[in-house]
Order: sequence, then C-alpha cells, then structure tokens
Amino acid sequence: MLKSILVGLDGSPYSAVAVELGIQWARTFNALLVGLGIVNDRAIQELDLESHGTSPYSLEVSTQLMTEAHRKVKQLLEQFAERCVEAGVAFNVLQDVGLPYEEIVRESERYDLVLLGHEGHFRLGANTPPDETLWNVLKREPRPLAIAPRKLESASSVVVAYNSSPHANRALQAFQASGLDFGEEVSVLSIDDDRQAVRQQAERAVEFLQLHRINAIACPLGPVDSVAQTILREVHKRNARLLVMGAYGHSTVREFFLGSITTVVLNESPVPVFLCH
Repeated sequence: MLKSILVGLDGSPYSAVAVELGIQWARTFNALLVGLGIVNDRAIQELDLESHGTSPYSLEVSTQLMTEAHRKVKQLLEQFAERCVEAGVAFNVLQDVGLPYEEIVRESERYDLVLLGHEGHFRLGANTPPDETLWNVLKREPRPLAIAPRKLESASSVVVAYNSSPHANRALQAFQASGLDFGEEVSVLSIDDDRQAVRQQAERAVEFLQLHRINAIACPLGPVDSVAQTILREVHKRNARLLVMGAYGHSTVREFFLGSITTVVLNESPVPVFLCH
C-alpha cells in the first residue's frame, strides 16, 4: 500500500490536478503527501545570458530573478500546505534548487510514488510553454510514476496494458503493491495480431493479480487500428479511472519511454497513467 506520494509543483493547472489526485490517494491510504517546489536556476541563468550576456548588469538581474523564483516557489508550497490542511491529509513540503527532473528523481528515492501533471511547466513557471521535465523523469525515475490527466473524472475500474516485457512486469508488480486497484475490476489488455500469444500473456498477468486477491480479467485483443488507440478506446469503454502502462513496441528502454505508443497514450489519456521504469 502507498505510504508516501511525492507531487511536483509548478503552479500550472496541470499541477493543481496532480495535487487533487494526490489528496484523493493520500486520503484512501492515510499516506503522506509531499509537495516539491523547485527553483530552476539553470533556466534563470540561460534567460539572463540570452538577455544581458556577461555585462555587470547581468549579475544584478540574475539575483532579482532568483529572488523572484524563490518567492514564487514559497507561495506554491504555502498554497499546497493550505490545501492539504483543508483536505485533512498529512503533508510535508520540500524546496530544492536545480534542474527540475534531477531534483524530482533525487527526492523520489524517499517515497513510494511520484505524481506529476499532464504537462510540465518547471522551466520558468506556469505561463511558459511546457518543458521536457516529464519526459526526462520518465527516462530516469527509479520509482513508480503516475501522470495526472487534464481533469479528474469519476470512474470505476482499472485497465492494465500488458505485453510480458520486463517493464510491463515491473509496472504490474508495482501496481499490485500500491493498492490502487481499490477492489475494483482490473482489465488486463494484451494487444497483438497473434491472438493465442496475447491470450496467454493476459492470463499469466491475471493469475498473478488474482493470487494477490485482485479482481482481474483477461482481455486479449487484436489492434483494430493502432495499439495506442486500442488502449485508449478500452479505457473509455471500460469506464476506467486508472491506466497501468507496460512496455509496448520494441524492447529497448528508449523505444518504450520515447516511442509513439507511450507518447500518444500520455498525451491523450483521459485518466491517470501509472508507469514504471
């Protein structure tokens, strides 16, 4: 069961949804919810160099930008603390300085799960374009990672996308250990043109989950169009509230985390996606 959740705070609406999801899960498990605010000093230095180069004026501007960044992060953490008090969940706050993805990965070693918003806006704040923090964390994160959707909806089941790869098995085991099934039906999807092979894959995963008293059913499928769209269609069809993502496509880490299937699913999923490196 989850005992601690680390949520990244960037001040964006996506981060706010992640906080609300974290509160829901923290309530369910009586878990500690930890808010992490990060002063991105690298982005500030790059912005200063672009604007002022190495002039004496640059140091003064850089100091002002850093002061303002610290103020904004402090405000984010205060808002997070107020929301947790209001929701009645145990919480802690952390403030780091550095590259956001490095700080998230480093801090995650102390917690059970990392929770991020659908988009990352850690470079220079919520009013700037999305950055690569989410994808950089995906490639490096040693802990299970959950990506919040654009908005939270009520639903009543779980979908697991599974293909027997090491990544898929780690995700399956981490999901089982998390308790995020909530006693609801878990549909294990295995998707390929070889119907016999995917049936066997799905049934093995179901047997594992059932040994842990999780209500799981096997759903072997042939892709009607793309694998990603098949997964998303089943999420809608089964009124899922959570998607557990295994490794699809080629067997390399790069293909899984940066490949088109994962990209499409993360971009379009209407529900939280639970991933494991």
